[in-house]
Amino acid sequence: MGAGEDGRSAEGVLADTGDAETAGYVQWLPKLGDSSWPLHARITAADIRDGVNLNDYPVERWDDGRVTYVSCMEDHLAVSTQYGGTLPTLVRLATALLDDKL
Repeated sequence: MGAGEDGRSAEGVLADTGDAETAGYVQWLPKLGDSSWPLHARITAADIRDGVNLNDYPVERWDDGRVTYVSCMEDHLAVSTQYGGTLPTLVRLATALLDDKL
């Protein structure tokens, strides 16, 4: 995936989380250019199999690793978080799935 209209990479857009305490611990997937679809498609690229898919690819360190992104398009739910250890990551994923945004 290349850069958006503003020249920022997909990884750069994901890394720009803001402060979780003010922007929210669970946030909608940000827009790349004028749509969230390119990031959603990138995150769900491994969706060639049924079930839960985990993607591990190099990304920039997020401004606030406590943020979890959610996106729901075309009956696909994507939840993205930066790994921060086993238990914190599990809590972030559970919190996102139970959040009012969904």
